[in-house]
Amino acid sequence: MHSVFSTQKNLLAWSAVGLLATAGCQSPLAPQPHAYRAWIEQDPDAWRLEEASTQHRLDTLRATADNDAALPTDIEALVRLAWRHHPGLHAARRRVERLQQRAPQVASLDDPTLRVVPIGEQAETAAGRVGLQAGVSQKLPFPGKLAARKAVAQRDAAAADMHLATLRLEVAADMRRAYWGWRYAQRAAEVVTQDRELLEQLQRVAEAKYRAGTAEQQDVLRAQVERASVEKTLLTLEQQRRSSVAMINRLLDRPIDAELPEPGDEDRWTDPAAIDTDLDRLLTMAAHHPRLAALREQAARYRGLRQLANLDRYPDLTVSLHFNEVGSDGDSPVSNGDDQWFVGFGINLPLWQGKRDAAEQEALAGLYETAAMLADAQNQLAFRVRDALARVEAQRQVLALFDQQMLPDAEQAVAAAESSYRTGNAGFLTLIDNWRRLTGLRLTYEQAATQLQKDLADLRQAAAWPDETPDHPEARPKPIPPAERPES
Repeated sequence: MHSVFSTQKNLLAWSAVGLLATAGCQSPLAPQPHAYRAWIEQDPDAWRLEEASTQHRLDTLRATADNDAALPTDIEALVRLAWRHHPGLHAARRRVERLQQRAPQVASLDDPTLRVVPIGEQAETAAGRVGLQAGVSQKLPFPGKLAARKAVAQRDAAAADMHLATLRLEVAADMRRAYWGWRYAQRAAEVVTQDRELLEQLQRVAEAKYRAGTAEQQDVLRAQVERASVEKTLLTLEQQRRSSVAMINRLLDRPIDAELPEPGDEDRWTDPAAIDTDLDRLLTMAAHHPRLAALREQAARYRGLRQLANLDRYPDLTVSLHFNEVGSDGDSPVSNGDDQWFVGFGINLPLWQGKRDAAEQEALAGLYETAAMLADAQNQLAFRVRDALARVEAQRQVLALFDQQMLPDAEQAVAAAESSYRTGNAGFLTLIDNWRRLTGLRLTYEQAATQLQKDLADLRQAAAWPDETPDHPEARPKPIPPAERPES
């Protein structure tokens, strides 16, 4: 009878163990539909490019459905759209979310351990045989360890948050540079087309004079050569336009060969006069650059790792509660057969300090490494701010010189040479030279105006311009709440 009763209790014990072991196995998070899930669960080769088109199957990974809607032609609207659709930004946001989930994990206690011994030859007392041995133990880290681990994890998430902000600055600058490259190719093509019309007019004049016998055939041939050169220039500009369009499409996560809508007549040029050109204030803004903030978070992380290495030198406490079931069918009539229970304590013995010394040295070396990287990054940003500011100021002076003197003088020279050629007081070579100089100056003016906008984009990126903040909620980073941020 005792054997049957003991077996039943053992079975009940095993059932209890099974319930406890599986109680926490079911996730409370229901599967959520996600655009990436279908691709992840399919063959990884499913993303490969189709042979006949650059339209790839990863289009299904887009987070929103308005990516193929009518695109804006305003540069700031395109920047905001890139903040929403750029795959690299999506990855950076998910990385922040992923790292934010690490702190609750490392700050939690280890699962308690349940130990049950229901089968085998147990000890036998005077009151009866021990039928079941069970115990529960919980490891309690040395005070401060869990907080230090949480602080390190929070620093990782904060650094990822700052990397996200840095990437947003890069995407905005890349979009602006690509956009103005695209606009330059179109503006320059318009200039060349207009000058081609003037060249055609001059060619008709040369042909008329040649038929009248007042000009030589070489004037007509020279005009034809210049027309061929104009066509070559237009082909080069078309190649530049396509490259810029491909870059814009890449930043918007669109098919690389998709066409863009024609921009309006009015562009939102960044007015250089509206840009603060005070070097000290620009450097002050750059001091708050997210790239520097990420390195500061990384330095704080290494300080936390060093603190954690020191705390690891102290032992952790393990508390346990044990229970032994004692039978009452023994040989001694005076034994009571009460079950046994007792509480135990234990600690690990941190004897091998070599690994802890190495961990502390690693954290200290990482701290020195980050300090050097921070100094280098500060120097780089200071140079980039000063260099971009110098280029902006130089381009502004160049544009002023073009507007006030060079273009008006070149236009007058062409008009005067054309009038003189019609009356026979000047040669066709002089007229063509003046025309080429005017065309070159107009193209150079467009290049300078475009380069000014690109230099302003560089300046905004280097100085971490305050208005470089997405106005779309999903484009903003998800920083760690201030109350949960560890102190530096």
